[in-house]
Amino acid sequence: MSGQQLSDRPRSSLHPDDVYSILSPFGALVSLIEESAETSIATTDVVTIGRALYENAMAKVKELSEGSGPG
Repeated sequence: MSGQQLSDRPRSSLHPDDVYSILSPFGALVSLIEESAETSIATTDVVTIGRALYENAMAKVKELSEGSGPG
């Protein structure tokens, strides 16, 4: 049902550069998680960083979806 609702919505003008800028920090997070297994980085620190990245990404997606982004 939700797929049908999404198809009724107008297409977003989300640019590939926007998608890249939203998702690229998560690659860094994956690297940090891999390193944390080999170093003394606390799991709670990795989770805190991951949560901040997620919240920032979602805020950017919301901003772009509302059309208040640049362009």
